[in-house]
Amino acid sequence: MRHLLLAPLIIGLSSPALADLGEAELTEFQTRTFDVWCGQRYKDCEVTFTGERLKVNAGKGITPSSILLTQEDNCGTFYYCARFTVTYQKANGSKANGKFLMQNHHTVREFRQELERFTGREIGAAKTIDIEETRNK
Repeated sequence: MRHLLLAPLIIGLSSPALADLGEAELTEFQTRTFDVWCGQRYKDCEVTFTGERLKVNAGKGITPSSILLTQEDNCGTFYYCARFTVTYQKANGSKANGKFLMQNHHTVREFRQELERFTGREIGAAKTIDIEETRNK
């Protein structure tokens, strides 16, 4: 008899349809803005991730699908400096690079996470289709 009373409780608790994270759940992409250097050191700019676009200084921006490759390296200076290079395809089909530099460790970590979330790929991972296009040339 006890086993019959426990069965509905066990079945109810194991149901994945009732699971959620409540207040911690992100229901929509949160806009994030970073104050970084664009292109070269000391050239201030504002980079914003809106979920649909990566924008520089409130410009039109680019979509995640237009990003072909992201890379991270050291700026080559005496002091700590990280440089992110974003290779993307422009509307006219040509390829271009955007460079973002920063020195604050916290900003670097947050920017890296946001860029990976935006593209859906780890830094350094190219779009598969771009690799295939290169092989066929």
